[in-house]
Amino acid sequence: MTRKWLVVFLAQVLLTFSMVRTAESAKNVLMIADVNAAWHVDSEVELAEYLESVGYSVTIQHIGDMAGEAFAEEQRDLASQFDVVYLGDSIGSVTISQGDFEGSEFFMGELDVPIISQEAYMWDEALWVSRDRFFDFGDTFQAQEDGVLGAFTDMSIVAPNHPLAAGLSGDVSVYTDPYGFNFGFIPTMGKGVDVIATVPGQPEYATLFVYEKGSELVGGSTSPGMRIGMYLGQNVAPVDLDGDGTNNRFDRLTENGKQLIKAAFDYATGSGVILGDFDHDGLLTLADINSLSAAVRAASSDASFDLNGDSLVNNTDREVWVNDLKRTYFGDANLDGEFNSADFVAVFQSGQYEDSTPGNSDWSTGDWNGDADFDSSDFVAAFQAGGYENGPRAAVAQVPEPGSMAMIGFGMWLLLFRERLRH
Repeated sequence: MTRKWLVVFLAQVLLTFSMVRTAESAKNVLMIADVNAAWHVDSEVELAEYLESVGYSVTIQHIGDMAGEAFAEEQRDLASQFDVVYLGDSIGSVTISQGDFEGSEFFMGELDVPIISQEAYMWDEALWVSRDRFFDFGDTFQAQEDGVLGAFTDMSIVAPNHPLAAGLSGDVSVYTDPYGFNFGFIPTMGKGVDVIATVPGQPEYATLFVYEKGSELVGGSTSPGMRIGMYLGQNVAPVDLDGDGTNNRFDRLTENGKQLIKAAFDYATGSGVILGDFDHDGLLTLADINSLSAAVRAASSDASFDLNGDSLVNNTDREVWVNDLKRTYFGDANLDGEFNSADFVAVFQSGQYEDSTPGNSDWSTGDWNGDADFDSSDFVAAFQAGGYENGPRAAVAQVPEPGSMAMIGFGMWLLLFRERLRH
């Protein structure tokens, strides 16, 4: 009896712990909608229910006809308490034009909270697009360019390796029936924009895009936080636009369409995103450490390379990538998780040691200190890190100092190697 009671007790404890963990890990979404726009709210409520079903906690804030600076300040304070803000198109661009952020009228423009917006007609006020409505931005139901005007079922994924693409590529069906897309005209968007998807057959018209924190917006200002333009088209009037008896966008989304929405929230909140995966292929690879090293050399201000959150991009971030994220050592040229003689064989076979071509080396060919050359300073960096012949980092409780005899022995070998190069 005692044993049975203990089993039940432990099961209850585990269940409670699991529930607490789930509650703690749920990301909080602030969805801003207009209570007076009944034809919009149905779609936004269904979107909120979908997000709840995939693990998000959603608060819908109905803003109605409120206006003024006091209202704007109240909404900014509220938004700062959430992991991500979603702006539905029911709010209307006028409702959120209460601010003054570097020439922008968007009242949340200065917040560092990630913002996802389905209201395309505020994108210009937020400096995501230029100002020419229906040409630089808008909804394809109202576009003024041939080939963009109209309703669609598919959109074209142009950055399939980006997390926002949800693993999709090429022309992807997102609506079960033709409907409109929000769009931005790429040539007039900010230099820092990353375009994920476009109107099919119209590669200059973005339907899904992101400005990363610190990237350049229209006019040269810097985005204080992540900004995502969502493809979901506008309910431009409370009427049945395509004659199918409904005007609910969410009902017509395919599974691909829903995946893209979830991917946007996952990316904005950091869920499922691999830190240090700069090419978004889902892995930490040679391309990533090379990109980071190049960013350090260029003194980049791109916040995606700031891995330790100190607002700098420097060698400390390279240490975080190598030691903490990749869980390996400086000197691990082939990135197999160990620094050993196989790495020496690989780098010397590349033939770039102290060669006459500046800036031609990367991590795999011996550039471990990040200066784009392979020379003795790279061996100093590798041996000082203390990983030589220690096996995988995950199996090591403490990283020992490099053995003096190993350093001396390698130094003698290196001198002999240099002599062989000279003769």
